[in-house]
Amino acid sequence: MPQYLKPLKKLGKWLVNSQGEVRPRWVDLLIALGIVTFGMALFLYAYLGIFSRYYADDFCISSAFFTSGFWRSQIGLYTGWSPGFTGTFIQISSELFGRLAIQIWPALLIVLWTLALTWAILQVGKVTRLRVPAILGLLLAEALIFFTILEAPQQYQVLYWRIGLVAYTLPLVFMAFLIGLIFNRLRKSDAVRLSWGGSAACAAVAFFAGGISITYVVLQTGLLALAFITVWLLIRPPFRRNSRMLVGAALVGSLLALLAVALAPGNAVRLAAMPVRPHIFSFIRMAVTNSMIFIYISLKDNAFLNILAVLMPMLITYTLYARDQGLPKLRPSTLTLALFLIPVFSSLLVLAVCAPSAYAESSYPEGRVLIEARFITVFMMIAEGALIGMSLSQLHLWANEPAPLYLQLILAAVFLVVILYPLYDARKTYLEIPFYRQRAATWDAHDAIIRASLQQGILDVNIKDSQARSFDEFSGLSDLTSDPTNWVNQCAADFYGLHHLTVNAP
Repeated sequence: MPQYLKPLKKLGKWLVNSQGEVRPRWVDLLIALGIVTFGMALFLYAYLGIFSRYYADDFCISSAFFTSGFWRSQIGLYTGWSPGFTGTFIQISSELFGRLAIQIWPALLIVLWTLALTWAILQVGKVTRLRVPAILGLLLAEALIFFTILEAPQQYQVLYWRIGLVAYTLPLVFMAFLIGLIFNRLRKSDAVRLSWGGSAACAAVAFFAGGISITYVVLQTGLLALAFITVWLLIRPPFRRNSRMLVGAALVGSLLALLAVALAPGNAVRLAAMPVRPHIFSFIRMAVTNSMIFIYISLKDNAFLNILAVLMPMLITYTLYARDQGLPKLRPSTLTLALFLIPVFSSLLVLAVCAPSAYAESSYPEGRVLIEARFITVFMMIAEGALIGMSLSQLHLWANEPAPLYLQLILAAVFLVVILYPLYDARKTYLEIPFYRQRAATWDAHDAIIRASLQQGILDVNIKDSQARSFDEFSGLSDLTSDPTNWVNQCAADFYGLHHLTVNAP
């Protein structure tokens, strides 16, 4: 061999030879590269958050805090408009950290979501004895968040608008934490005794999270109900009793939250502005139809992204576990049942997301509401891909045949191509920065004019802006108009302490 090729040969041996490790080093390098590419895309999503400002309902929530105080504003919103008591608490608490806090929410959400999902995946891996490496848990969490944000029907409203972020995206962080908590308590309990503290914690988290919004509490209750039925029918000792208690406690907490949200006095005010509620059969038909339409659109319009979401976990789980002789041999019936139940349960959970809109508005859910349904469909794709890769690796274990290195390397090459896609999306996000920066500069200019007017004692402000309302079509939000009686104008006037506020195009 030529002298200049010897370093490459040594590098190849170092990558392939595990020297007693669970997996080859090149697998860790591939996973690490995936963490970097998905992380770069998520970082740019978080970076755009610094251009977030107050829009539409943000003015109303914050003005209630400024005029009524911390607790009275929450009571007034719960009794007069918003049944999501936890969501209102979180939004008003944000004002305690100043007006710049609204710019931190997207980055904070992505960081907390990543940590919660990673922890939940690792807890599931420990209970099922699948030996999920921490770096694989982080990669799967990043991929799940990336595809959810990328495929969001209304990306701006669920990530860069505080109301939408708190009401519809933040609950997914609590969902991941609740799942991780249940599996963590299950792992640390024994077959005879279960700490009541663990059950109480699950119930408390479920109640707090369920109070964020009506859409999420229905989704969470449906998820826990399906989990409880699954545990009751399929889980065997020694985990059966403890699983029932933990999931049951969380379900009780979620049902209490559902009751508190459903009985909120503010519902009567909101429903008065909605169409007449359909009767039971029309409601069921509409909810089922809407959920099927959403699933069809998701599969059709995001076909390429769905393929990537299946391929990525399938390739890495096969490559990771195909040579792991210490992996427990799973029954084919167990894997087949899981592959079947995941799409069925996912469809039912999408139905749970669509049900509140069908009842209250007699319509298809708005784009921001569907972020939770999108999360469910993305999870379905990633979970199916992981199960397929696991099933293929199990074939080698049952046949006592280690997966050949050449096959692993071929699949690793395909995996390498797949994980480069986030860089393509990151480039598109980077090119959007000037637009977001310009919009934030426009908002800041309006804010400066208003503050200057206040210093001069002027309480009726009319802003001249040739770009007035140009942001509406992009964000889908109602902006300030030339009508001082418009609800956004009134909330913004209260927010600043003005009598009237208008924006006119000269």
